[in-house]
Amino acid sequence: MYDPEAKLSIAAYADERGPQKYNESLSERRGQSVKDFLVANGVSEDKIEVSAYGTDKPLDENTVDQLQTSNPNPAPEARLKNSRASWLAYNRRVDILFLPTNQESERYYPNSAPDADIMWQRIKPDRAVVDQNE
Repeated sequence: MYDPEAKLSIAAYADERGPQKYNESLSERRGQSVKDFLVANGVSEDKIEVSAYGTDKPLDENTVDQLQTSNPNPAPEARLKNSRASWLAYNRRVDILFLPTNQESERYYPNSAPDADIMWQRIKPDRAVVDQNE
């Protein structure tokens, strides 16, 4: 059923690495990328709001462990052995909230995505990029 009041609220985050200004900018770009994708796939731009939180509201390690354990697409053994990298990967996220019902998107890591290895093992940003954004 179509609800003319329905909207999407996108909340984008970054992991703890890098300075605050850099992470805020990164999460803004991350959220905008998701919005651009949704608009390109037919969602009306005026139905999407984007918020960027940088390193605010991180998922704690216990939550990430629970998500890893209950993920319907299990992680490869190598990822399960590196809990810090998994925790960082889960905190580089975008959450979507469906309004007005306040239903949240799932937080499972997309282990079966073709680029999951790249997304999981992101290296730190170059020092020049970090310095430029301080």
